[in-house]
Amino acid sequence: MAFAVTAYKAYGNTLEQPVTKRFEYTIEMAISNLAADVDADIGDASGNFWTEAEADGTYGAIATEARKIMQDIQAKASSGSFDSEVLNTGLVRVAGAPSGATEYQVAAYTKHVPEIAFFAANAPTSWMLTLKFRLKNGEWINVDKAGGSGI
Repeated sequence: MAFAVTAYKAYGNTLEQPVTKRFEYTIEMAISNLAADVDADIGDASGNFWTEAEADGTYGAIATEARKIMQDIQAKASSGSFDSEVLNTGLVRVAGAPSGATEYQVAAYTKHVPEIAFFAANAPTSWMLTLKFRLKNGEWINVDKAGGSGI
């Protein structure tokens, strides 16, 4: 098994502002992988993460849906952020390549989505990733969808 997106949920919220409405969209993904899968290049739709996740015999269709929604939102986003419970369990973010079992790196951002690298052979094997996007003024997407189970 390589990377798999076993479930996802995508939804939007209206941000009330004095002059205009803006929208914030959230994608929550349940991810599983081998401890040796250390390069989660999630922001790159043609990268290793999505290639492996979409090829998964059980969860590939769920991954394809999640990627397409992410790309639709990325195209209209002005900013983004991320969070993951696994990154909040004693792992330390480092600037360079991770050199210890308790380190991770955000190597780059691709359209507001991080590329997360874990220490060799010590990647978490089951984790949640939450991506939040704030859309550009006047932009809106009709997204309220989920796939898989467990979120």
